[in-house]
Amino acid sequence: MHIISTFSAISLHVVAYVISVFLAGVIAVGLHYIVLRKYISGMIAVQMSFVFNTAAILFGWWIKKVPELRMAHYFIYEIATVVGVYCVYRKILQNRARLFESLQKINVGTFTVVLLVYNISMSLVMFKFAVGIGGSSRIGFMTTGWFSYVRPFMFIFDPLGYLFSIYLFDRGNRCLALSVLAPIVFSDILSGSKASFIVAILISLLVYQDLKGAKLVMPKTLKLIFVITLVLAAMFTLDRLHVSMSAMADRFVLTGESTIEVYYSNDPSAASSGVSTVAKIHRGVAKILGDRSANDPDTLFGFALNRLEYGVNTLTGPNATIPSYMLCNYSGWENLIGFASIFGYLAIVTWFYELFIYRRRQATSQIVFFPFVVSALYKFPQEYNFGMSSITLICMFTLAFVWISVAITASQGAKSAYDTA
Repeated sequence: MHIISTFSAISLHVVAYVISVFLAGVIAVGLHYIVLRKYISGMIAVQMSFVFNTAAILFGWWIKKVPELRMAHYFIYEIATVVGVYCVYRKILQNRARLFESLQKINVGTFTVVLLVYNISMSLVMFKFAVGIGGSSRIGFMTTGWFSYVRPFMFIFDPLGYLFSIYLFDRGNRCLALSVLAPIVFSDILSGSKASFIVAILISLLVYQDLKGAKLVMPKTLKLIFVITLVLAAMFTLDRLHVSMSAMADRFVLTGESTIEVYYSNDPSAASSGVSTVAKIHRGVAKILGDRSANDPDTLFGFALNRLEYGVNTLTGPNATIPSYMLCNYSGWENLIGFASIFGYLAIVTWFYELFIYRRRQATSQIVFFPFVVSALYKFPQEYNFGMSSITLICMFTLAFVWISVAITASQGAKSAYDTA
């Protein structure tokens, strides 16, 4: 059991692990500065993911669990992915002035009502399906068929809600901001999440500051009250789930859980046994094609790793970080598929940004899709499958856009023919 043995090794070599985290942090900050010319940004989640996954690799090399070739494999994939994400984000920020201007043009009332309806609806869903099972896991019901119809709304409205509430705080509409943010936090607490709303708010704050080009405007006293309230909400959440502070410390190490389970393993490809190539690339496409391996929940990357680790599918599992996912699924020349998946994904996200945000002049469409694109970027290095779900959603938006465009063109053509007649 790699996780248990790793925690035991860390307890025996605390200094070595701390040094590994420090070195990983230096590399993370350096990469970020080289590409984005700043030490921290809205891509802080990418930096955090990089630090704890890289620390797991460096520490694994120190205790002789990770050979040099595997370490090279990790750094090639991880750096390629992270630099690619940063480059796309830098491209987006080149248009930040126009995006921020669009943010100031949106109809605040309409956005507030829509987000309130969505967040209250999600709170009810979480209350029924997450609290009903003790709030211990979001995974079980989120893997059911009906939830696939809910997920697209989450991809759009979750990041939008956080960013929009930060914007309202900045422009002085604090009561309105709280009315938007409170249901989001409440829904997150009900879902059984370990206070992930703290990270989401931090990311949204940094993204907003990147967009604005300046810091958030908020009185110091109000800022202190806001921070204290969030901390108390986080403490309540952890207490409700019986999560101790030591367990939270363990969760930082477990950011690199899949990295540990795959890179420390004698058989890193075991979790992908029986999974078709199409399912490895995109499970959704494989399901449409009737692929049995894609329809088997036991073959889902995180579930499969935990089944190997603990002997049973617990319907929970680690995230599919890019390097660990690629090491598990591809070997030799098959790595070309892995790199094609990464750069293909980044190219599709860039194309979507160009088509639906950069070239669009409507403020509403720009602001609705902007948080989605940013979240699709910063979540990808830590979760490959989130990236593939984002591609599915991008395809849905594109097909809808094409259908509407054809319908409008056809109606205009029919009207023109009628007028001529």
